[in-house]
Amino acid sequence: MSTNDVVVNTTPWLVKESVDFLKEYLTPESHVLECGAGGSTIWMLNTIGVARLVSLEHDEKWSMAVRSAVPDNSSLELRTCPLPYHHLLEDYGDEEFDFILIDGRDRILCIEACRRLIKPGGYLMLDNSERERYLPADKLLEGWVKKSAVAKWNTAWWQKP
Repeated sequence: MSTNDVVVNTTPWLVKESVDFLKEYLTPESHVLECGAGGSTIWMLNTIGVARLVSLEHDEKWSMAVRSAVPDNSSLELRTCPLPYHHLLEDYGDEEFDFILIDGRDRILCIEACRRLIKPGGYLMLDNSERERYLPADKLLEGWVKKSAVAKWNTAWWQKP
């Protein structure tokens, strides 16, 4: 999809094994939050048809391109806000989401803010988890069950106890 010379993929730009996990885990009843909009946004709405998708994004042009790729009647709540945007997570209640994808900016700050938002048994997924600046995620999610997929980059996901 393209808007103003911005091209957005219609599939998640995640490691294949993590996309396979999403296909199995997400359902049309899922309530999802993502920090960083993009191909995953479009895919979760168009392929899975999740019941609710809240997506935070800092880039206005990118947000417009993503929004143009989904139907007007979709369950998308796309919030565009200058960086840092993790403070927007204060607007949501404890254990409100089944799944959270962190694939945008402020990733460690978003993880800190998102821990309370996931329902017990729900998952938090971090793309590019191999990057040194994201290594604090393991400490922040200590006690959660971790899985990861490795390809050209890593994607890790943790299940909330």
